[in-house]
Amino acid sequence: EYDKRNSYGVFQHVPARHEALVWLGMSYVSQGDFDQALEVIAFIEADRKFAKEYDRAFLALETFYFLEKENWSQSLEKIDELIGSTKKKKDKSRLYFIQGQLLDLQGETNPAIASFESVLKSNPPFEMAFYAKLKIAELSSRSGRSSDEVRKMLAKMAKEAKNVQYLDQIFYASALVEYNANREELALDFLRQSLN
Repeated sequence: EYDKRNSYGVFQHVPARHEALVWLGMSYVSQGDFDQALEVIAFIEADRKFAKEYDRAFLALETFYFLEKENWSQSLEKIDELIGSTKKKKDKSRLYFIQGQLLDLQGETNPAIASFESVLKSNPPFEMAFYAKLKIAELSSRSGRSSDEVRKMLAKMAKEAKNVQYLDQIFYASALVEYNANREELALDFLRQSLN
């Protein structure tokens, strides 16, 4: 079926048209052609027949666009919308992680910690959980949260066999915690351990 109103005439098959438009926008963003990407975004927004099943893909396109433009506040708005429209916990873990990173960039320490804690609650893959714990430790030590709780978490991580290859990062995070707690000697000890 040919849609005469479609200014992108190459997409004649209606079911594929919507997905193709999203991927066209993604391609433009990937190539750094933000003007063309914005045109595709505007076209999709104006398309009253845009299939609801591609709303999440369109949100992902908008999020990607704002991330690449380094517009953190708009990126956060779109990430929040994506999280709200995502049903599976497993799919939310990555979004929470990105949300935490963006909040950290904006200096929103406590909300960033909450996002990284949400990552841990969403049953993430091992590496994502590991890095979320490190970010929680780093942000907690910066915000003045209880260092004892963070120390216990890092000590437990250092003892776990599955974290052996990550000990340098755990010791570095421990050094940051001690440094922010004005315990420079202990911080230096952890830094030395991170180098070994």
